[in-house]
Amino acid sequence: MLVDCNEPPCPFAGRCVLIDALARAREAFYKELNQYTLADLRRSGPGNGVSNLMCSRAQTISDEPADDPGG
Repeated sequence: MLVDCNEPPCPFAGRCVLIDALARAREAFYKELNQYTLADLRRSGPGNGVSNLMCSRAQTISDEPADDPGG
């Protein structure tokens, strides 16, 4: 659950539509993503879109120096 209305107690409890709105938004998000496969995302090719973001982040991580426990 994205929001806990009980801790701390929410002053809008019983009158708030946030939980319902978030549930509908989550379902719309999943419905949109269900239209794509990983292959669909890859079709944009290297250097474009999601593929570029994933590859550039992987490169950044691999370029970071490892922590030296000895010093």
